Amino acid sequence: MTTSEQAFRGLAPHQIQRTLTRLVVFREKSGRDDPYQHLANRFNLEVIFSPLTTVRGLTTREFRKRYSIPEFYEGLILIGKQPIDHFFRLLEELNLELPEGIHYIVLSESLAYYLQKYIPLKKRRTFWGDGTQESLWQILPRFQGWHLLFPGPEDRTPKLFQQLQEKNFQVTYIPVYRVEERTPAIDPYQADILVFFTSNDVDIFHQHFPKFPEEQADRIIVGFGPGTQNRLQQLGYRIDIAVPAPGLPSVISALEKFLKAYAQQQQKP
Repeated sequence: MTTSEQAFRGLAPHQIQRTLTRLVVFREKSGRDDPYQHLANRFNLEVIFSPLTTVRGLTTREFRKRYSIPEFYEGLILIGKQPIDHFFRLLEELNLELPEGIHYIVLSESLAYYLQKYIPLKKRRTFWGDGTQESLWQILPRFQGWHLLFPGPEDRTPKLFQQLQEKNFQVTYIPVYRVEERTPAIDPYQADILVFFTSNDVDIFHQHFPKFPEEQADRIIVGFGPGTQNRLQQLGYRIDIAVPAPGLPSVISALEKFLKAYAQQQQKP
């Protein structure tokens, strides 16, 4: 299977009848030099950032009132950037240090390298999956009997943590942030390309627009990560661009290749 076949699963550029002019990204704009804006300028698109959630880290006061970080733990399970950022922020604010010789169990290789923002990457003590929580079960059995810490959101515990409890792992869940839902600020029927990054965003979107899967028509949907893609498929959405894929590690790289092919198709007589 080629890179294009792995990434471009739905409509091919020549099957799109509409003119692609409006790109909706369900996340915050990353900054003044945003890569989506560069992409939009290149392909004459309007880009709209419409986050469906707001992440708020627990303050030290909030955390101390309800939770605590144990003095002893041997492994840290990290399944996203938000748990990493807010766990290490709280460590610093609470003047706590990591135990000596701690091991890291991380959702993906890219997340393991993101961890270097806070600690040196020690490959002998860092283990990662392929981006899905299911893939971590190839790693986790060796940590049965270890004292594990699992940072995550306050409002919902990840399925993986529940599974660890069911299998009698010695794991402690530590809420370090909360996720607040936001009402979609755009009309998706006015969009031509919609980009989803999390399964939670898919659920929120679907609550507001439950008929969208059957009315998707030739609107392009981009799903980042296996969890997001699985949820889109479960709810009946057609995924047109699935990333990451070999040679296309990001949404930007995949959109660039897709839009280039679309532009070439539009130039044909």
